[in-house]
Amino acid sequence: MNTLTVITLCLCVSFVFSELFFRIKYPRVIGQIIAGLVLGLPFFRSLISQEFMIDIQFLADLGIIFLLLLVGLEINIDKFKRSEKDTIIIALSTVLVPFVLGFIFMKAMGYSYVIALIVGACFSLTAEGTTLKILLDLGALNTKIGLIILGAGLLDDIFEVIFLSAVLVMAHESIIDLVWLPLKITVFVIFVVVCYKVFPILLKHVQKEKSKITIFSFILLFALIVAIISDSLELG
Repeated sequence: MNTLTVITLCLCVSFVFSELFFRIKYPRVIGQIIAGLVLGLPFFRSLISQEFMIDIQFLADLGIIFLLLLVGLEINIDKFKRSEKDTIIIALSTVLVPFVLGFIFMKAMGYSYVIALIVGACFSLTAEGTTLKILLDLGALNTKIGLIILGAGLLDDIFEVIFLSAVLVMAHESIIDLVWLPLKITVFVIFVVVCYKVFPILLKHVQKEKSKITIFSFILLFALIVAIISDSLELG
């Protein structure tokens, strides 16, 4: 089988499972997850070579970028800002409680501090992409609960990236990487702030052409540039 055939078959299986679960009143994303589990079974996995897996992983990464871009375009910023306080409280609780419990449990089992930190950080991970897909399917993204879940998830992701990066650097005992980590985070924060200020100005100039294709291409290109910068700084 060639790459196109494998990808088409995977998409067909995903589509069938997602529609099946939708018919029984469950979110489509659950069916898509089940489809992934089925395709991950040893029998089906043996039919897919490593070359195909690289292509599928690329499409998966691209899909995540597009999903997050779609969510960003759907968000009502004014409503999002009004839920800031609740978002911070929930984000802290969903990060700190699992982390502390995971850390205490691993230390009680006799593992080192580094192992306990890694496990604690893993316990605090959230499946943001899955949550966002469910909110979109339910049309609940711009509700109060939806915005709180979204905001808390974003803050969780920021914490997880920073904390896991720091823990992995500590595990490898690399002083150079440990010094570079705060610098990478600072560079990315500055980049995001600059984008936040510059993007509306650039978009106004693009909108003067009154071409939907041009506007869409510009937004897509901008999102891919942000993703590339994040990946190059090893923060996403």
